[in-house]
Amino acid sequence: RQRLAADPSFLAKSILEIIVAASTQFTAEVSRRGWDRMAVEGDFVFSGVLTAVFGKYFSMWRVAKTVQLDDDIDCCHDGNHDDDNESENEHEKQKKQQLQLQLQLQKQ
Repeated sequence: RQRLAADPSFLAKSILEIIVAASTQFTAEVSRRGWDRMAVEGDFVFSGVLTAVFGKYFSMWRVAKTVQLDDDIDCCHDGNHDDDNESENEHEKQKKQQLQLQLQLQKQ
């Protein structure tokens, strides 16, 4: 939900990434093994495609934009107000560092 709130097209991008990863890996498996060996080595082909899909999706999911939703704050708030300012300041510092890193990567 946090990723969908930050980027409404996240679901479409996710589906596209899965399709691209699966088709690319399958094409690589066919070129590596040939059509005649696909049935014999189907378990290796399946595990290779599955690994590619999971790896690609996880890496995409980790770097996707997120937003902290209000209901997430309410459900996870423990009532300790002393550390709130410190954690907010630390969170803001982390956000600034991430934005600076993204800007540097975009410039490259």
